[in-house]
Amino acid sequence: MAEANKTGRTEAEPQQRLRLEAIIASPPTKKCRATLELMEEMTRRFTDEVRLDVYDLARNWPTTPTVSCLSEYKTWRVPSTYVNGRPVSKAGPPDPQELEASIREELAKGPDAWEK
Repeated sequence: MAEANKTGRTEAEPQQRLRLEAIIASPPTKKCRATLELMEEMTRRFTDEVRLDVYDLARNWPTTPTVSCLSEYKTWRVPSTYVNGRPVSKAGPPDPQELEASIREELAKGPDAWEK
C-alpha cells in the first residue's frame, strides 16, 4: 500500500484540480494564441489548483471535455474558454480579471462542486 503524503493522499490518488478549458483553431489564430497565453498564465498562478485542457478543433483531444463544455459543442466558437465547464469567453480572449475571478469563485466551492 502506498504511503500518504503531507496532503493525506497517496501517489495513486492524485489531487483533483479545477479544469480550465480552451477551444482553439488549427493553426491557432492571433486570438487563439492570446487566449492560450492567458490560460497558461493562470495555470502558473494557480499551479497546484488548476489544470488546463486545450481542445484543438482539427485534432484528437487528449481528454474528454467537461459535460457542460461538451454540451455546447455545436455552438463552439474559437477561441473560447471555460472554467469548471462554465463559459468565460466565446470568440475571443477572456478578460484577465473576469477569468481570474471565475477561477477564484470555483476554487472557493471546493472539489466536490467541480466537474470531472
